[in-house]
Amino acid sequence: MAVWLPREEAAVRPLPFPTLAASSSVTMSSGRGPRAINDQAPVRSSYDQSEGYFHFWPNKGTSEWVEYAFPRQTKVSEASVYWYDDTGHGEVRVPASWRLLYKSANGWTPVETRSAYGVARDAVNRVAFTPVTTSGLRLEMTLQKEFSAGILEWAVDAAR
Repeated sequence: MAVWLPREEAAVRPLPFPTLAASSSVTMSSGRGPRAINDQAPVRSSYDQSEGYFHFWPNKGTSEWVEYAFPRQTKVSEASVYWYDDTGHGEVRVPASWRLLYKSANGWTPVETRSAYGVARDAVNRVAFTPVTTSGLRLEMTLQKEFSAGILEWAVDAAR
């Protein structure tokens, strides 16, 4: 077993407290790098490649999805996405639009939002919705016509 000990305090990175997203399994319609979606790594910008990123490249202008299967039925009421965007370097941009759906007895049902779905670069895009008890969430997005899309981090908050 290898043990790594930092020599400087600035190099220390404490493990984050486990979240619902971090303990969920990830599936997607296509793409590369799904472990980055819920690894809880700190994000500095939409082009932050230091801890990995997920993208749908080479798909452009398509509808795509990413799903979380929760370890148990959970009441959830908020989610946030930090989009990967490589403007100036490649062809991945924030999506044209997105929405959240929860797993219900009838399949996937859209959540009733209490805020707008954001597509801002270099920011956490948070959306609040009427609480639902579910075993999974699906993030569906429409990619911009000439571009692909990507995710650096997707967090889900349990309802309080």
